[in-house]
Amino acid sequence: DWASHFHRDTTIFTMHGEESSIEALGRSLSELGYKTHAPQRLETLEL
Repeated sequence: DWASHFHRDTTIFTMHGEESSIEALGRSLSELGYKTHAPQRLETLEL
């Protein structure tokens, strides 16, 4: 499914190379000023 596919690619989006997870991506987005609490919120990245 898209979630497992996205999980394999999170290292492209995270600013923490040692972390490759939705949680790490969420923290990276939070650092950038985004308010995200669940993977389904990540569609905002497609804007």
